[in-house]
Amino acid sequence: MDHYLLHLSYTSAGWQSIIDRAETFDQRLDPVRKLIAHLGGSLATFTFFDAPHTPEDARKHKHIVYDKFAMFGEHDLVGVLAMPDRHAAQALTIAISSQPSVAKFELTAMMPFEHAIANSVGAAKAAVAATHYAAPGPAPAPSPPPAPR
Repeated sequence: MDHYLLHLSYTSAGWQSIIDRAETFDQRLDPVRKLIAHLGGSLATFTFFDAPHTPEDARKHKHIVYDKFAMFGEHDLVGVLAMPDRHAAQALTIAISSQPSVAKFELTAMMPFEHAIANSVGAAKAAVAATHYAAPGPAPAPSPPPAPR
């Protein structure tokens, strides 16, 4: 599965529709979940703990965010989703972006950080070494060694 960070912004008419219908969270999100599932994907759920991480405290003091976060800024919603491939992600982008109540919908490809370190960093080093690639401009000054503690 490929992972994506999604950003969504509604038009004012989109917000008015949500306000007028006084929908519950699940009523609003069920069609979105069905669309994503139809394309083979799913939305992430996030678990946050506001107490020490002992098994007893974790059960008592956890907060779960289902599917998306509301934002206060450039975008109205942000979330993380998994899609089977980039074609499914593009189909989702087209389906949602084509709705008149959506002002902006973006997916940003993501990968687990350990994959970036394990795969991409080594490949980048090998490619630079094999091609002797250097960006234009002067080379940066070397960093000073860390100070002893």
